[in-house]
Order: sequence, then C-alpha cells, then structure tokens
Amino acid sequence: MYYNGQSMNQVCQLGPLEKEIMDIIWSECPCNVRSVHEKLQNDREIAYTTVMTVMGRLVEKGILCRHKKGKAHVYDVCTSRRDMARFQARNFLAALFDRYEEDGIKALQDEIDRLPEDQQEILQTIFQK
Repeated sequence: MYYNGQSMNQVCQLGPLEKEIMDIIWSECPCNVRSVHEKLQNDREIAYTTVMTVMGRLVEKGILCRHKKGKAHVYDVCTSRRDMARFQARNFLAALFDRYEEDGIKALQDEIDRLPEDQQEILQTIFQK
C-alpha cells in the first residue's frame, strides 16, 4: 500500500513529536498550526516553526491533508488512527510468525497473559467477535 509515493511502512513510522501532534489532530481535527502549537506548549517549550515543519512533513507522508482557509492553512486527517494501527498490527504479526513460527505465537500468548486484567478483557471481547 502506498501514500504519496511512500510505502505505508514509511508513513506509519511516526517519531515521538509526530505522534504527539497526530494525537492532538486525531482528537480535534480540523486544526491549524497555532492550535496544535498551543496544546504542545502546555507541556513544554516548543517553537512554532518546529510544529509547522513537522505538520508539513505529515502532509508529505499523506497522513495529514492541508487546505487554505483565509490566510491560514487548516489541517485534517487523511489517514485514520485505526488504519495506522491496523497496518502496524498486521506488520507486527507477520514478522512475529515469519521469524519465530510457533514460538512467536506462544510468546505472544505469554505477553497477553501478563497484561492487566482490564486489557485482557478487551482482547477477549475482540477475539470473540
């Protein structure tokens, strides 16, 4: 699968700041750079131009869409959180099974067993569908 000439694998590799920005936009889109910058400023000092640059790169990756509204650019989601999670899960499981076969499946079950009970219940509900 490709987005803007990049493989989905390249697209889904979000750095920490990219993920933080996407979390804001996924919950509050559409947004402009100023509103995202203000949210990030609540936790730490960050330059407006840094946020603008990262959001531009997310547009290049095809994760965000940008359009002009008046003098400002408005950003909206092009790739949903669920689509990105689905791709990551598919790649993770494929790599686990390809590299470790049955041991990979057993290791996955061991890790699921170590999850907090509420997370195990969520997984059980999903697997029963």
